[in-house]
Amino acid sequence: MEIDGVEATFRRFRSQVRKSTFRAAIARTADGDPVGIAYGYPLSSKTGWWDRLITPVSDDLRREDGQRTFGLMEFAVRAPWRRLGVGRQLHETLLAKGSEERVLLNAYRMPRRLKRLTGPGDTGRIGRHGS
Repeated sequence: MEIDGVEATFRRFRSQVRKSTFRAAIARTADGDPVGIAYGYPLSSKTGWWDRLITPVSDDLRREDGQRTFGLMEFAVRAPWRRLGVGRQLHETLLAKGSEERVLLNAYRMPRRLKRLTGPGDTGRIGRHGS
């Protein structure tokens, strides 16, 4: 990610953390060092999230009511702690606090692992945001 991307992420974070529905989870070592983070919020009925997809989706898929979709805006685990279940624990902890029926990961680029899970031609359930 370029510096401009990092700066934009922090600008968005300042706005996102102010939402009353914002949720976050952080993983730490026994010494308190951070090793992973996940945060997001439910998409409101007025969200513009769907408008920025490269491939348009149906109106039914776009329908939001503030409780239907949790937008997972950031999800990261530091390299030495990957493949140890830290990500799964972060994900489960964050989502246990809500009742949304689905979760969308806001990804800068689609992670290889997610591509393996969805398959190369599965575009009906996953879109990409334009810049």
